[in-house]
Amino acid sequence: MHAYSKLYLDSAMNTLGYMLEYAVYDVKISPRDAFDRFMISGIANRYEKGDSTYTVGRSGVEIMEEAMIQTDKGWVFIEKQFRPDRTPEFWAGWALAYVQWELGCTFKDILEVFPIEKVIEAYHPYHEMDVKQFRDYVIERMLSSGKVSRLKERREEMGLSQSQLAKKADIPVRTIQQYEQRQKNINHARIMYLTALARVLRCNEADIMEYDFSGIEP
Repeated sequence: MHAYSKLYLDSAMNTLGYMLEYAVYDVKISPRDAFDRFMISGIANRYEKGDSTYTVGRSGVEIMEEAMIQTDKGWVFIEKQFRPDRTPEFWAGWALAYVQWELGCTFKDILEVFPIEKVIEAYHPYHEMDVKQFRDYVIERMLSSGKVSRLKERREEMGLSQSQLAKKADIPVRTIQQYEQRQKNINHARIMYLTALARVLRCNEADIMEYDFSGIEP
């Protein structure tokens, strides 16, 4: 289920492309700094949820400007210079917007296993291919990353042991161990289990479920 209509996708992709290009070439900050500010400011979260204020209502320059103001109180606006050709940074932001829309996960999820610097490096040869081929490459990287389960990650962020979480959620500790070790698929867990875990961990059910790309069209 996509967060916003495909009708707005081209605009959202171009906006993120221009945002990153502006950040690197005009504001002169690193790509990682630009995306860190994009996420820390909360704008990324609104983008992921399809908030039209950001996906289609503002330019890439305006989005970066807002992120800079929120994260650097002394920042002074810098004009964007015209560039006749698209840059690798533009393509990276453009492609990331597509991947995030298509997969339905967060920018943080993607960038944790595929840092923005690596996305820019993928410009060659992926910018000459259908963007779906880059999407498939990202999926492959995410599935093979060996990253700890999202349930374990969230539990540790909350400072809870498996036993403490089990007690608070009224779920067998062995079940939690099986979810974290991926011996059981948490995406197929009972609704009551997901609800209880999300309540204790103060998050949405989707935040502790695993990546599931089985419904992605080829």
